[in-house]
Amino acid sequence: HQLSDAQSKKEIAELRAEIEKLKNEKQSDDETEVGVKDEENVFRYTVIDGMACITQIESDEKNIVIPYLIDGYKVYSIGGDALSSASVESIVISSGIEKIDWFAFNGCPSLVSVSIPDTISSIGYGAFDGASSSFVIRCSRDSFAQRYAKSYGITYDIS
Repeated sequence: HQLSDAQSKKEIAELRAEIEKLKNEKQSDDETEVGVKDEENVFRYTVIDGMACITQIESDEKNIVIPYLIDGYKVYSIGGDALSSASVESIVISSGIEKIDWFAFNGCPSLVSVSIPDTISSIGYGAFDGASSSFVIRCSRDSFAQRYAKSYGITYDIS
């Protein structure tokens, strides 16, 4: 069955439109790195399944608060090697964040404390490698963070 020239051009145009639509949908689901700056810090992140994963924290501050929301996206995790800073001394992770990846805060020699909320259910290997010798995890009793600290011999403080 032969299509007329006009019919085949119309079908090709419809198929091209469909392909463009699919491409646009795909792009919105892809990881796109974005940076957002608060007063002192730059948080770079990717969006995966509608949630933010912090990929990099740029800061010269001594005290950093990692927010639960960035640009309207819920922060799900803090990625590997997100922060390597000589000056940071304390980190507060906002409640709602669920995961800290391997080596997330690797190479922060002045880091003496990190406050970890109960919403954290995964902390990757070496997340705090290179922290100060007096490093302490501040957490709740019976939380994942307390079990993590115990298993790696890290001092913890129940708050």
